[in-house]
Amino acid sequence: MSKKVPQEQYEKTLSFRFKQWLSGCKDPYVGNLEMKPQKPFEESAERKEQRLEDKRELSQKVYDLEHNAEVRIFGKIYRIFSFIFCIFLVLILLYGVSFLPTFGNATNPANNEV
Repeated sequence: MSKKVPQEQYEKTLSFRFKQWLSGCKDPYVGNLEMKPQKPFEESAERKEQRLEDKRELSQKVYDLEHNAEVRIFGKIYRIFSFIFCIFLVLILLYGVSFLPTFGNATNPANNEV
């Protein structure tokens, strides 16, 4: 048989500390980590203004349809392909509906379930 370990000696074991950590009684990292408090980020006013100006300038260049041929061409191609896709989808659905079985056959009343 094993001997009973005194309470003071048991509290020094890894199993006791692990049990306390699992139950949430003690945080094993309290007092062991050296962390410096973080400083909040502050952007200078001129840097912030420059960033906002760059963002405005970029959006003006992208959405300027008179001078941006790529966006203009993409818009036209997108409309054409979306129209073709919708027509193609409608045709496939109509083709699928045309092969559905007929209901209401007078010679076979078992298929007349509603």
